[in-house]
Amino acid sequence: VGMSDPLDPCDPDPLALGTNDCDNDGLTNDEETTAGTDPLNPDTDGDGLNDGEEVTGVDDPNTPIVAVGMSDPLDPCDPDPLALGTNDCDNDGLTNDEETTAGTDPLNPDTDGDGLNDGEEVTGVDDPNTPIVAVGMSDPLDPCDPDPSAVPTADCDGDGNPNGTDPTDDMANAADDSGTAALDMPGMVDVLANDDFLANNDPNNLGTTTITDTGNGTATGTVAFDPTTGALTYTPVVGEEGTMVTVEYEVCNDASGSAVCATATVTITVAACPSPVDTDGDGLTDCEETTGIDDPMTPKVPVVPSDPLDPCDPDVNAPACLANLQVKVMLQGALLGGTDPLMRADLTTGGYVPLTEPYSTSGNTRFTTAGSGGGETTTMAVLGANAGTPDAIVDWVFVELRDATDPTIVVETRAALVQRDGDVVDPSDGTSALTFSGFVGQQYYVSVKHRNHLGVMTAAAVPLNAGGTIVDFTTATAGQLYDLPGTINYDGFEMATVGGLKALWAGNVNADNKVKYQGPVADPSLALSEVLSFAGNTTFAYNYDNAFGYFSGDVDMDGKVKYQGPASDPSWIFVNLLSEYIGLNTAAVYNYDLFLEQLPIQN
Repeated sequence: VGMSDPLDPCDPDPLALGTNDCDNDGLTNDEETTAGTDPLNPDTDGDGLNDGEEVTGVDDPNTPIVAVGMSDPLDPCDPDPLALGTNDCDNDGLTNDEETTAGTDPLNPDTDGDGLNDGEEVTGVDDPNTPIVAVGMSDPLDPCDPDPSAVPTADCDGDGNPNGTDPTDDMANAADDSGTAALDMPGMVDVLANDDFLANNDPNNLGTTTITDTGNGTATGTVAFDPTTGALTYTPVVGEEGTMVTVEYEVCNDASGSAVCATATVTITVAACPSPVDTDGDGLTDCEETTGIDDPMTPKVPVVPSDPLDPCDPDVNAPACLANLQVKVMLQGALLGGTDPLMRADLTTGGYVPLTEPYSTSGNTRFTTAGSGGGETTTMAVLGANAGTPDAIVDWVFVELRDATDPTIVVETRAALVQRDGDVVDPSDGTSALTFSGFVGQQYYVSVKHRNHLGVMTAAAVPLNAGGTIVDFTTATAGQLYDLPGTINYDGFEMATVGGLKALWAGNVNADNKVKYQGPVADPSLALSEVLSFAGNTTFAYNYDNAFGYFSGDVDMDGKVKYQGPASDPSWIFVNLLSEYIGLNTAAVYNYDLFLEQLPIQN
């Protein structure tokens, strides 16, 4: 494939000698094969120890972590479970970095030991494998939140007696026999439990107990007592939010035959928003959402007034508010010359796919970004993952959401990666479906484009939801695909058919809205330009056969643009025009000029 170093056994084929250590990690290529590690990556699991250190236990002073014994070179949590911030070493649904942010223990799935794992408490999403059902976000560092009775060893009321051995405490109320009035929630006090004189005069709680408000406190709201439990409920008036008020009350007991009374005072801290009602279940009370005043008892802080009936306002990134879009599409170019229903991943295996999406910087209005789209990036690890499997990455694609009433309006875009089996995935991990914040419950046309293929779009707007909306272009019928209105009936020619699967038409080299073989602005002319301008083509030969890289003129996506000779890229355009598109190009003319992308021109 070119000149290489005759003294370097790793050049050009790094795996030619099994006894060589091509990645300099202390293991030979054969030993790497035995260990299952990557012979071209010195640290396969990325945990800061090279593979040789992990397999042999011998420390390499040139790495940032000291090997203390043999560990698993394929496990980023062994031996240093905190080496990778993106790893979830305790399997609680939070990454190590997220645990650091939350202040939880990345090696303990349930930091506060209350029966809910940290991920459930931080996100509010229930894990059916835990004994307690998460009903909303709670504090992963507080064993009394959300269930004060879950941890018998905790002292949830602060009276010095653990929950499990506190006979006078219902575990949700305030201090009982300490004589100190505390709160079980804003506006609630356990009055009876705070009066030692009652217990002294009536140890068996016989007789009749009455509790009345003397009206001599500073509270101006409404005071109510439960004569059975002695619980005080206080409803504040407007203006008392976030303040402290006192209630003076009288407790009388007639167990001795004559009333024994005492007067006491309790101080109540009124919450900024005293009502716990959360109509839309978004973690903010209705009061917080309408006033913008924070209630410290809730897990979220309001930043602006929002809609108490909309669970996505103000947090459009809540799990229930993320629209999940599962798109599937095939690229004809990556299927050409193949023998199975999977696309080839030649661009990825050749190392040509860029880490940043190629569309927003192309200068082509056909790839104008909208909404939060643009600048999406991926990593070498994502591009290299799942090599040889149906989930291997093929290339970047461009996904659009278009207005349901006017499909010329692009509302949101997303550059994404497509796998060999056609799954369009998030470039951050190469496996997840695409998500869109704040789009749940709305309908959009969905279109997919590629840098050298014609795009395609759904015939109608589809609803988006958090559970997942599936748009499978590989099996779409003609009636499910959008057709440009006009005199020509493109029905059935919106996409190519390869091996029974629908695929985007290949050959749109200059990325306009048509495939054209001959005439002005013909697609092969750009392929010729890329061949002639290639640095290695010093003689400017038309049939140059070594222009490897990431090129628009690479119609069959094999990692090489070729203008003349066997299997040249323009020949695929010729075949499409005269053999595959013959249903419309009935005269089989070379300069046919109506091989058009079936998408409306965007505004």
